[in-house]
Amino acid sequence: GVLMTFGPDPRKNPQAAPIVKVLKEKGYDPAGYTLYSYGAVQIVAEAIKMAGAADSAKAIPIMLKTNFKTVLGDISFNAKGDLTAPAFTIYRWHNGQYEER
Repeated sequence: GVLMTFGPDPRKNPQAAPIVKVLKEKGYDPAGYTLYSYGAVQIVAEAIKMAGAADSAKAIPIMLKTNFKTVLGDISFNAKGDLTAPAFTIYRWHNGQYEER
C-alpha cells in the first residue's frame, strides 16, 4: 500500500500510441523508462536537425526555446533547462503492482 509519485504512464498518451503498438507487436511492453528515453531521443534528434549539426553549442539553445512534439506529449524547457510543465501522478504499490490513484 505504499504511495509514490512518478510521471504519468506514457503508454496512455495518444501521441505514444503508434510506437506502443509497434513495440507490443514485437513482443515488448514499453513500461518504465522506455518511452521517456524515446522522447528524450526525439528531442535531441530534432534539435540536432534544426541546428544543422550534432553540435551541443548549437542544439542546446534550440532545445531551450522550442516546443517539441514527442511520445510524451508536448515538451518544452525554461531558460535553466527545466521542464515547463512537469507532470506527476500518485501511484499505489500493492501486491507487486502499481496502480494510479
